[in-house]
This record gives sequence, structure tokens and C-alpha cells, in this order.
Amino acid sequence: MTGLASTVYGVDFGAGKRDAGRKTWLARGTVDSDGVHVNDCETVASAFDGGPTGRDEALSALVEFLSGEKPWVADDGDEYRVGTDAAVGLDFPFGLPTAVLGAEFENWSAFVERFPDGLPLPDEWDHDEVDDPRSLSAWGSQRARENDEADCVHCKRETDATVGAQPPYGIVGKYITYHGIVSVLSEIRDAVTFAPMETGDDTDSANGPIVLEAYPAGTLGRLGLYRSGYKGGEETERRRRERNLQGLQQGEPAVEITESIRDDAAGDTGGDALDAVVAAVATYGATRSAEALEPDEDHYDHREGYIYV
Repeated sequence: MTGLASTVYGVDFGAGKRDAGRKTWLARGTVDSDGVHVNDCETVASAFDGGPTGRDEALSALVEFLSGEKPWVADDGDEYRVGTDAAVGLDFPFGLPTAVLGAEFENWSAFVERFPDGLPLPDEWDHDEVDDPRSLSAWGSQRARENDEADCVHCKRETDATVGAQPPYGIVGKYITYHGIVSVLSEIRDAVTFAPMETGDDTDSANGPIVLEAYPAGTLGRLGLYRSGYKGGEETERRRRERNLQGLQQGEPAVEITESIRDDAAGDTGGDALDAVVAAVATYGATRSAEALEPDEDHYDHREGYIYV
């Protein structure tokens, strides 16, 4: 096997109650000595039996897939399973900033295990629990206000600040953060190993596939490509998607994207297919070696999670 994974997956995550299955895209790449070859990309609704579209059934299907229990059946009839030699990049925040968590959790694994019921409640708050994305946002904002050392209401993690990501519990991030952690991470944690929080210095001890947090906009920015302005139905936006796909293939290490996948990603006005491809490419880069998987310690808090770009 070349690197730490012979197959990589990128998941662009959707958390809409009725359309998560159509908004969550999966991309798959195979790895060899020449690089990564992205050969498949489709929605959760089209990848799994029953065509799950609503959030509950779509995320349940995704969990079964990531746990190795359910195959992804491609258009040509081929079946793909997430095995122990795979790595998966998920495009949603894996954690919250310590500015709002405080010292409640010893490490990230303890946070995921107790989320959201175990979150420390603010001193002055009208609720007695965090049970949906809106209450998560309200909780985080109040926790930040009560933290004398915080200079923010919607605070970022160490890793968010370095790649220009949004606050995990803010206006943009609250939905994918809440549903991603509750419905996906907490459900797969016994079947996978989360990097870098559970890999540390010993990648040989990884139990099951490696799962990491991806951020396509950050990857595109790192490569000098369009990190914004590529989602939409105008010709300018389509050209930007095409340029991003071209730029991915011109980067190092080598990336090859099948022509049909390039066409689909360029034609997807929401940019979700492109983001899934980018997440797969970022996952490939992060799992080329144990050294590549190591976080930048200057911008990493082990309780908050870490973004690979």
C-alpha cells in the first residue's frame, strides 16, 4: 500500500431535514504509486438502496457506509466498502473552541462521547439543554459572553483561524456541526480512528479506517484556486469550478480526476460535487505518510479537533 490508505473518500456534508441525501456527495479515489485517481462521485441519495433523501435516513445510510456495513453501489454496478485501508475526509466541524468548552473535557474523544448532553451550561441561560443547532448556537454565544478571556461571541477553534473557516456554532456552521457530531461522529466512533486526535505518533495503532476533518475552501485557498465564488448557475461560476478542477490536477502530489467526474462537478451548480472531490484530494494528501498526518502543533488544540487542507 502506498501511504496510509489505498482508497480515499471525500464527503461534502448536507444537513437539510428534507434534502440531506441530495446535498451530501461522496467522492472516491484509488491510490497507487502515481498518485490518486478520483473515479467516482455521486450523492448519498443515488449511492444507496432506497434513495435516502431526508436527513435521518440519509445520515443513517452514511453511517452504515462509513462503518463498513453498507456498500456504495455505483452507477456501473460496482460496490465499494470502507475498509481498514481507507481514509475518509468529512466536510464539517468535528469540535468546538475551548473558549466555550472551558476545561470540562479532558480530550476530544470525551467531548464527542458526551455531546451534546454533557456540554457545560452557561450561568445565565433560558434553556436546560442543547438539543438542536439553534440551541447550540445560543449556548456557544452565551458561554463566550461569560468567558472573560474571550474577545468573541462566535469564537473559532485554533484550526479554524489558520484556514479561514467559520465558527463551528455560528450562523453558517451550527447545522452541519450539530448534525455531523450527533448523527455521524458519535455513531461511527467505535468503527474508525479519528486523526489526529486518536492517531498521535503511532499511526500503526489505528483501528479501522482513518477519518479526518476536511475543509474544501481551505484546500482550494492553499492551492491558489477559487475558495469562493464557484457556487451558482452563472457562466462565471462554472468557469471557476472548471479552473478549480484543473488546478487540483496540476498540484502535487499527482491527482487524476476522471473526465466524467470533472463534467459532473463542473455542472453541479451547488458546488457540492466539487467539494467532495476536493475533500478526497485533501484526504489523500494527509494520508501519504505518518508525517503528513501529524498536525501543526502551533495551531492545534487536541480538545477542539483539526482541519486538514
